[in-house]
Amino acid sequence: MWSRSIYKLVIWLSVSFLVVNIPVHAQYFRRAIVEHLSPSMARISVNDPRPMRQVVEGMRQTYGLLIDYEEPPYFSSYDVADVTNPKWRAQHPNAQPYLGMSGGAFSSDFPEIVPARLDTSAKIALEKITADYNQSNNPGRFAVRIDGPHRLSVVGTSMRDQNGRLIAAHALLDTDVNVSGLRQGNAEEILEALCVELTKASGLSVTPGTIPPNMMIQTRVTLDTGSDVSIQARKVLMQISAAARNSLVWTLNWDPNQRFYVLNLTAAEKLEKRPDGTTQPIPLKLD
Repeated sequence: MWSRSIYKLVIWLSVSFLVVNIPVHAQYFRRAIVEHLSPSMARISVNDPRPMRQVVEGMRQTYGLLIDYEEPPYFSSYDVADVTNPKWRAQHPNAQPYLGMSGGAFSSDFPEIVPARLDTSAKIALEKITADYNQSNNPGRFAVRIDGPHRLSVVGTSMRDQNGRLIAAHALLDTDVNVSGLRQGNAEEILEALCVELTKASGLSVTPGTIPPNMMIQTRVTLDTGSDVSIQARKVLMQISAAARNSLVWTLNWDPNQRFYVLNLTAAEKLEKRPDGTTQPIPLKLD
């Protein structure tokens, strides 16, 4: 099953490479910029086709937070745009356009996160940022959730239709999945089984994306579902994270071309400055 998912992902990446403008637009940021304006206020600035994803990544790395990102299934011209490589388009004038997210710049001032009240102040900060984002013209509308101690999620709640009206989106990882066939295994096997069962239960195709392969293979997982044979998909991911030597965070991205989800897991890290001004990633274990 894993080989089929890898094959599907390789095809998706190969097509993307061929038809998307490879150089990143000059206006886009490599990563979010977080400025500490005062002891009580900070500002985050992003510029990316998926601005909220860049916000989440920036807040993770700046403050050492476990924040997961899940986006809605975008489909309208209000949320996606034709990003086809012009040279490829000239050679294939009748081909379907290649779609990417239509996001761009966004910034928000938020109450500074206090290490002594990390969970509470992080929630307040994220809620302020998300409220500001939801007033912008960028793709999607989002809400902040508390998924447990030290773990927050920014989850897509709606997207726009072809008339620009907001329509509600079901949070995919709220879906209950059947795990009776695989309660034990390494984290890679559990993730693959989760994607298969999530596809069956939701009717939307879900495939594993990037993962830390060594950590996933070395992590043994025994799912705790109590007396039930089903469990909410996000709780499976939380159990994988708890079992790993470092905490894991996930990013659930929607591909509007092939209309499937890609579920990425990465090791949670905080970026800390060295004396020479460069940064180094510090792995986190907060589960």
